[in-house]
Amino acid sequence: HELLGAAPNSSGGLAVLQIMNILEGYDLRSMGLNSARYIHHVVEATKLAAEDRARWEAACALWDAARATAAFDARPWEELAKYQEHRRRDLAAAVEIVREALAPARAVGASRAVAAFAHRLARLERRAARMSRAGG
Repeated sequence: HELLGAAPNSSGGLAVLQIMNILEGYDLRSMGLNSARYIHHVVEATKLAAEDRARWEAACALWDAARATAAFDARPWEELAKYQEHRRRDLAAAVEIVREALAPARAVGASRAVAAFAHRLARLERRAARMSRAGG
């Protein structure tokens, strides 16, 4: 099977993959297409994927708000970068967030955060370069 989805800023493709991943543990064929049991499993898997998406979107809104506060805290930046890298699979957005985080970390003298962000940035850039060379 080939699954096509929207570009990384959409989570529709990710939701379909989550639904398929949940459903692969069930023998849908033996339930019968569109039987009550079949529909129940598909609906429940869809609900779980939607709840997961809503939870991550709410978390991103909180992280964005925390980043905008005057006091520097590295955690919202780290979590938002992880979200972009791992959940959205958007390395460019993750790189942008880490680069953006370096300035306030340096400004307040948060040397551990600067070192952690510099390390993450180097790793993300290496990964992006490898993916670019591989054509993906």
